[in-house]
Amino acid sequence: MAKWCTIAPIHYSDIQKKIDLPYELGNSTCLVLKPDWLIEDAMTEYLDYSKRERLVEEDQYAIQVTYDADSYGEPDPDWKGKFPRSLQDKAVELINLSNIAIWLSNPCDFRYELIYNVYKNKEEEKWKFKSYHEYAGLSPDKKYMDYKLNMTDLSLAKNLFAVLTKLERSSTVWVAIRSLWRALTEDTWEVRFLLMCIVLEGLFGPEDAREITFRLSQRLSFYLFPDDKNDAKRLFTDIKKIYSWRSKVVHGMRLEKLSEEESDDTLCNAEQWARHSLVRTLGDPKLLSVFSNNKEREAYLDDIVYE
Repeated sequence: MAKWCTIAPIHYSDIQKKIDLPYELGNSTCLVLKPDWLIEDAMTEYLDYSKRERLVEEDQYAIQVTYDADSYGEPDPDWKGKFPRSLQDKAVELINLSNIAIWLSNPCDFRYELIYNVYKNKEEEKWKFKSYHEYAGLSPDKKYMDYKLNMTDLSLAKNLFAVLTKLERSSTVWVAIRSLWRALTEDTWEVRFLLMCIVLEGLFGPEDAREITFRLSQRLSFYLFPDDKNDAKRLFTDIKKIYSWRSKVVHGMRLEKLSEEESDDTLCNAEQWARHSLVRTLGDPKLLSVFSNNKEREAYLDDIVYE
C-alpha cells in the first residue's frame, strides 16, 4: 500500500504570521506552506507558462489531503452514492469543502486552480507525480479582495468543515452548498446572481411557491435577525427590493436601470445573506436538523415571524 497526497496550491499571499502552519482542518485535510517538491520540474512540466509562473513565484500555501491507497482510482469504501468514486475523488471533495468553509468564515481571495495527485511507497521519501487537474477557482467579490485570514477565521472554518463533511446529500443545506460553489466559481454577473438566489430559495423558499418574493424576504430577514424585529423589518425591505431583480434576470429583461455600483451591491448583499445564513445553520445542530427535514423547515420558517 502506498501513501498518497492530493494537494491544491493556493492563490493567496498573506495569512497572518501568528498562524502556525501546518494547520489541521480535520479529515486528514491540512493547510500548509507550499512544499518545495511541488515546484520541481516533474510537477510543473505539463503546465503552461502562466500557470507555472504563478505556482512557482506567487502561490505560498496549499491544502493537502493524505491517505493510504493500493492504487490510483481505488474505490472509496465509505462512499454510499449511486455511482462509485475513488479515494482521489474523495480527497478533491475534501479540498473543495475546506475552501467553502474558509470562504464562509472569511470571503477573501483564497482559491486554487490546480489539484495534484502524488504518491510514494512507504519506504520512499520523495513524492512521485501521478496526475494534475485544472479547476475553476473561487472568484471572491471585489469588495473582499483585501480581506486577510486570521486564526479566528481558521478556527471557524475548521468547525464548519467538520459539519460540511457529514451533511446528508439529500438535505437542503447540501444542495445549497453545491449551488454556492457553482456561484462562487462564476464570473458572469447574471449567472452568479441567479445561483445565489438558488441558494437562498433552497434554504428559505416556501414549498408551495406562493408569494415567493414576499415570503422568502420575510423568512430570511427574521432568520438573520431573530432577536431584533426592527432590524429584521428593515432588512426585509432590502431583500425584497434586491430579490425583485431575480425575476427580471430570469425573464431576460434589460438591466440598464441597474448601475454598475448598484449591481455590485446587489450581488454582494445576496452573497452576504447566503454566507451568514449558512454559517448560522451549520453552527447550530438544532437548526441543521430543522433544515434537514422539509416539513420541519417549513413549519419553523412560517412561525419565525411570530416568535
